[in-house]
Amino acid sequence: MEPRYSLRFESGERRGETIPITASGFSVGRRPGSSLQVLDNSVSGHHAEFLIDDHGVTVRDLESTNGTRVGEMRVIEQRLAHGDHVTLGNIEFVLLDERMGGARTALEALAKTKTVPGPDGLQRVSADVLARSKKVSRPGLIVVALLVVAGGTWFWLNRGGGGGPTLRAVTPVAGDQLADEFSFESDHDTWANAENAPQAFYRKETARWSGALGVAADVGEGEWALYRSRDVRAAAGREFVARAMLRASEGVTARVGIEFTRSGDAVASGPGPFVAWSDSASGSGFEEREVAALVPPGYDAARAVLFARAPSSAGSAAADDVSLVERASEKPPAAQVTEYRLVTLGASATQALLFKGDRVLLSALEFTRPGATPGWDSAPMTVAADAKRITLSAQGASGVVALRCESALVAGGIATLGSGADPGYKTHASEFERAGVLDLLLGGKGDFVRLHFKAPVRARGAGEGAAARIVIDGAAGLAELELQLEFKEEREQAGNLAHAARNAEKKGDLGDCLAQWSTLLDTFPYEDALVAEAEATRAKLLQKGLAEVREVRAESERARFFRLVDLYRKCRDKALAIGKRYAKSDVEREAQALAADVERDLAGLEADLDRAERARLTAILQVLEKQKASGLAGEVKAYLDARSSGGK
Repeated sequence: MEPRYSLRFESGERRGETIPITASGFSVGRRPGSSLQVLDNSVSGHHAEFLIDDHGVTVRDLESTNGTRVGEMRVIEQRLAHGDHVTLGNIEFVLLDERMGGARTALEALAKTKTVPGPDGLQRVSADVLARSKKVSRPGLIVVALLVVAGGTWFWLNRGGGGGPTLRAVTPVAGDQLADEFSFESDHDTWANAENAPQAFYRKETARWSGALGVAADVGEGEWALYRSRDVRAAAGREFVARAMLRASEGVTARVGIEFTRSGDAVASGPGPFVAWSDSASGSGFEEREVAALVPPGYDAARAVLFARAPSSAGSAAADDVSLVERASEKPPAAQVTEYRLVTLGASATQALLFKGDRVLLSALEFTRPGATPGWDSAPMTVAADAKRITLSAQGASGVVALRCESALVAGGIATLGSGADPGYKTHASEFERAGVLDLLLGGKGDFVRLHFKAPVRARGAGEGAAARIVIDGAAGLAELELQLEFKEEREQAGNLAHAARNAEKKGDLGDCLAQWSTLLDTFPYEDALVAEAEATRAKLLQKGLAEVREVRAESERARFFRLVDLYRKCRDKALAIGKRYAKSDVEREAQALAADVERDLAGLEADLDRAERARLTAILQVLEKQKASGLAGEVKAYLDARSSGGK
């Protein structure tokens, strides 16, 4: 027996294809094993199932990511009727019941027919529908034609008269890279939802600004949706402009953006993708939003991006007429110091990108709030520069700086200068965390960047391939960041310290030598060769000094075992001499600690020896007194009394 029910694709590459529902429990999903496999990333692996019983067909959502809709309503489980439109993610189906036909078939044909407003205001049936009309019976065609004419006449009589909204004609944008995907009217659609997004954009008539369709996203509290166009080629130095008509319900924000990426083999080793965002639209009516961004060096692809988010309350967003235009640009960078250039991104300058020549050094640099999602809650920034540095200042609530340190800097090294309980210079791998940081030092050799903070911060790093994602939290608020890029004076100071350190080592004043190298590292660590020499010399001298301390400690152990007072005294004097040579260093602290231990043991040994000598002389005195050797006994007694009173 032929199946009674079937599903017809109403969108996507398989539009017009009809699939019979062969059994109860007919499943639809993206993964193999589904009764109907749909290869679209808006469809979950196991998205929904259609259940057949004596009363008809029921659709049941299988906890899909992007939801199941019947008509305009999102459902968990819903009884269906012939002609009902069911949307799984972005893919729309219509349910067909073979027992329904005749005039119903004609009405169904009209329901799925997309009409286009003509210049006279009347609705026209599209050519592709007319081409398929041979499959519809002549009576059905008559009904369709009459209904279309009637609908067009109603539109003509009511346009501008308050009887319903006038459909705007789709107006193409000159130079638009998205071409026929500009207004979501074409069957050809390469837009794709982000796979990790909790919600998705889908085509919808009520989301239109012009034409017959726009796209919409229904987002719950804390949810978001991200929709990307296809990639287009991008050349460094050119500028892209993205525009869109956006609408968002109360509590929801919508944006259009330009995402820049790298193609081919450059993806793994090059700078990471980033998005330049427009200002948010959050009104009940459609608002035009625009963002322009310069193509940075190293990037060769761009695409338009739509974004909707509900930070605090559920709602919906709609978008239409999304264009992406490339144009020539002579826009100067926001700031420049020597060869370093900084550009700001976004309609309100919410992100910054630092590059030198054709190398991107820092990307996705932004001020944001604690706990906020990087890239979505950025504060606008202002930029100022002098001959040495670029200063970025947040305009609005912030407290956190987030950035991506690209491979060109990571390869040169990551270091911090600390304060408070954990002072001094430390080097790090990409994965690190340190509190009390005043300076973050990135790179080396020809590419070097110092991030300076007015108050101590906590810096955290996490590896992203050859790059590192770094987040800096300011406990007292972080609304200003200084990027120092020129270090001529500091390198001269470092050279002077290195010269003084070498002279001190030649003189044998190892403590002063160590102090000079430490000052260089903690104050002017901006010259690779000098930093390497400072670390190597400090390590060598500290190792040598600590080895000397260990030798003296071994001698003190021998003095303790044999109870040798004179050896104890020699060990104490040696330890003090080592400490003096390595003054103000870890060696001095170790040597002084050893001298204190030896002094304590020596005092104990001398006390023991004194008690033994006192006991011996007391015994002699007793013998002399018994023998009545009063003269000698008197001398011994006087000696004992003198020792008791501290005399010699």
